[in-house]
Amino acid sequence: MGQWMGLIMSKTVWLLNLGRRALKQIVGILTGHCRLRRHLHLMVIEESPLCPECGEGEDTPIHLLGHCIAFGRLRHKVFGTGELQGEEMGSLPWTKILTFIRASGKLEEGNRRNVDR
Repeated sequence: MGQWMGLIMSKTVWLLNLGRRALKQIVGILTGHCRLRRHLHLMVIEESPLCPECGEGEDTPIHLLGHCIAFGRLRHKVFGTGELQGEEMGSLPWTKILTFIRASGKLEEGNRRNVDR
């Protein structure tokens, strides 16, 4: 457990130093419990789980971070690639994930496009 303890503690300290809004966003993306359409559809808030930006897949954290063509340029700017595969997503630095989430605007409270339609 020794080597994992350092990793767990560094992530814990980083998370605890985030503001409430940033903490909510990163935890939401990591767990899938966020303002993306698939989760809202499961809670019977949205009729469709499809991505409102591209319509090509369910609006999930994996789709947003790795595949949505509407965010390809942003993905390239933040992560250095236009598309990410599942195994690559697991090793992304959380700071870059948070940068991407913020720049996309997808999880902003005022972003009603995920709820009103």
